Amino acid sequence: MEIEFLFIGLFAASVSFFSGCFPIGTDQNQSQSQTKDNWFASDEDYNIDDLNSYGNWIVVANYGKVWQPSVVADWQPFYNGHWVFDGNNWVWESYEDFGWIVYHYGNWINTPDQGWVWLPGRGTWSPARVQWIQYGDMVGWAPMPAQGARLPEPWEAQSRRVWNVVRANDFNKDNVTRYRIQDVTRTDINNQARIIRNAPDRKAIEQRTNAPVPVVRIEKVVTRPVTTQPATVTRPVTPAGSVNRSQTAAPSDNRGIIRMKTPEQENKRIEPYRAKVAKDVIIRKNVKPVPKKETKDNNAKPAEKPKEVERKTEQRDAGTRTDTKEKDTPQAPTRDR
Repeated sequence: MEIEFLFIGLFAASVSFFSGCFPIGTDQNQSQSQTKDNWFASDEDYNIDDLNSYGNWIVVANYGKVWQPSVVADWQPFYNGHWVFDGNNWVWESYEDFGWIVYHYGNWINTPDQGWVWLPGRGTWSPARVQWIQYGDMVGWAPMPAQGARLPEPWEAQSRRVWNVVRANDFNKDNVTRYRIQDVTRTDINNQARIIRNAPDRKAIEQRTNAPVPVVRIEKVVTRPVTTQPATVTRPVTPAGSVNRSQTAAPSDNRGIIRMKTPEQENKRIEPYRAKVAKDVIIRKNVKPVPKKETKDNNAKPAEKPKEVERKTEQRDAGTRTDTKEKDTPQAPTRDR
């Protein structure tokens, strides 16, 4: 009997051990870390017009409420914008109206069904929530993934809408992804050159471009998540057959969100691209109606139109007389003397 119990105990221990080594379906480290550190923020913390007007709050399995931008089909994060140096870090200047939030807080995941969605986070403001890669003459960046998730390398097949890779001498140009390398291959690594997982050094970019990199002084202004449009959270139908539900998230007064305030010269650099992105990329939702003009009282008497005043003037030319008509100007009336 004792041997039987010992065998059962050993079998249970071995199952527990191998279950921990080979988790099925989910990343155990990711789940534990999210629970322990309260990694995700509430959607209420970001319930403001610049998100609610440009996307939807949806529910994604294993992540909860996430924000899905309303954009064209081939869209990806950190694509429409350029890099500036603030004296310490490279900062992403987005051309999208919602970019000041989603590129400096939280994380991104590329879901099979919903595409790219943003996970709100409780972390502090970041110059850019990206992962970096450098190799040879290349610089690349990709959205910071969910905790515990792994991004494919830029040369892997599934990375096409994940990484943006450019040559170092194009890195700090306007609308930088115009210079994006479309098909990154392993041979681009300059014969297995060393891979660096950090942001590029400012001096290295200056050497590549043969030009100084200007410092853009960015002011960080704290804003509150007050909204005029309540956020609606949509729960899609699950395989279990639950029905669609929605709920309204009230704004939170406890969180201050930093918004970048850039110099006038930098704003002039951004505006032409921002207008084009708003037209060609973003599909705005919940547009506020234009206020109606005040209607006139039907009983009120209409304003009298200025009358034409006929005036006869005599002109003498070679002994003849002609009569002409002139109109008084209402804006500049004359007085009879």
